[in-house]
Amino acid sequence: MILALCSVACHGSSLFRKDSDERKDGTTFRGAADMAAAEELYLKEEWKPAQVLFEKVAEDTGNPPLHAEKARFFEAECLRLRGKYVDSMSTFNRLLNDFQYGVYREQAVGRIYEIANYWLDDTRAQLEAEQEVADGKRWFVPSNYVHLNSSKPSFDEEGYALKAMENVYVNDPTGPYADKALFAAGYVNFRRGNFAVADQLLSQLIDNNNRQGKKSEFRDRAMELCILAKNNVAGGPHYDGRKASESLQMINTARLTSPELATNRADFLDSQAKMVRYIQAEKDYETAEFYRRTGHPASAWFYYELVRRRYNGTEFHDNAIARMKDINSDLTEQQSQSEFARATRREFNKWVVGIGTPTLVTGTPVPAVPGVDIPATARTENPVQPVSNSQPVEPK
Repeated sequence: MILALCSVACHGSSLFRKDSDERKDGTTFRGAADMAAAEELYLKEEWKPAQVLFEKVAEDTGNPPLHAEKARFFEAECLRLRGKYVDSMSTFNRLLNDFQYGVYREQAVGRIYEIANYWLDDTRAQLEAEQEVADGKRWFVPSNYVHLNSSKPSFDEEGYALKAMENVYVNDPTGPYADKALFAAGYVNFRRGNFAVADQLLSQLIDNNNRQGKKSEFRDRAMELCILAKNNVAGGPHYDGRKASESLQMINTARLTSPELATNRADFLDSQAKMVRYIQAEKDYETAEFYRRTGHPASAWFYYELVRRRYNGTEFHDNAIARMKDINSDLTEQQSQSEFARATRREFNKWVVGIGTPTLVTGTPVPAVPGVDIPATARTENPVQPVSNSQPVEPK
């Protein structure tokens, strides 16, 4: 009853203008009588008979599009005011599909957001209960999958709500509900462990804010969750490293464009930056290990040197130097062996051990490990100087 009174107070009788029932030539459209009767019933708060008449007008393809759209909107409104949110949601979605650029689009999107947000109340309660279980404050989390209430989907209420939130953004990406819908959907997916989906939704919210030159109230929180989502979806050193790079870029963006986040959450940003550095170091080191195992010492040496230069202070820095020493020692030893001994070792490692053997052409100088004393007979000039020893280039 409260929803009904609010709806009537907001719309009022001014919503139903009688002059709009007439065409330019003075004639009325075919469903004018039904439309007028439906409007009267709506103002009297007789939602069910009003809904039937609104649906009749909307379904009649002979009526003008503007009146058909209006009838469809109030058909959905009647269903909403009767508490039949599932049917109302379907009707609002149908309105948006049939009248993508209609005059009631923004209002319909707002109603969809309100219904979806109401459905997510159960999800929020369940997430809070899960947190209390993790904290030891309770031992049971109620199920949130089946509902017998006519105002909620019978099964998978959360799934319907998340789909509706995405529809809000798709149908009105610059509207007042877009940021709210993206954040709500991204947050729930993040809490459910769907980090890839959460990353996509929250990144879209941040990109929209950056592109439109505005700062939503959800932007800072979205950046925190998005950084965590990117680090969790990275997948480890054997997967694509772009997510780690995106996370580091977002950390730098947060420090530059979000003063509150940079000040109040500096420890969080620093810890996540260290995490990204660790992920990238592990990936580069594993790449070097791959080349070493497959018998490509030059490529392995390149990546070990990359790890040595970039990731000082990590375990991979020390491991890379140790591997470079092993390669240097191995190649130095091979220089004194015959070609037959080298070939025998290569074939044995290939077919029995299952790994490649780093080799050099006879007479090729052995690369020196930076900062390690190598015998003069095996030492060669390192073609790549360490970053710390490089001189700045004067601008031309």
